Amino acid sequence: MLSRLFMRRATTPPRFAVGLFFGLFVVFSLIALTRPITGLAGLGAITILAAALVELNAQRIWQEYRKAYKKQRGLAGLWSEPKQIYYRINVVIIWPLIAVLGVLCLWASYVMTEMQ
Repeated sequence: MLSRLFMRRATTPPRFAVGLFFGLFVVFSLIALTRPITGLAGLGAITILAAALVELNAQRIWQEYRKAYKKQRGLAGLWSEPKQIYYRINVVIIWPLIAVLGVLCLWASYVMTEMQ
């Protein structure tokens, strides 16, 4: 009974994060149709937060993807194979551009606020 106190159980990472970001993105996109300033501010904040989280956890995400790719059998192919060039493109080009897009959304909402 006491030995169970010293056993370490593997904690599973939260799996709701992707769905939460996607849901918030959809919600703020719909809000942007009626209230553009609020929608743009929300979209900017969501995209900056997502880009920051991906950039900060890029190495862990890469390691988990490589480990998961070795276990799966059905999706072997040119586009799904883990290659270092795909990792570099994501980390150096795509996610920083998404962060810049978020900053542009925040700037646009600020300019729209000043114009009113």
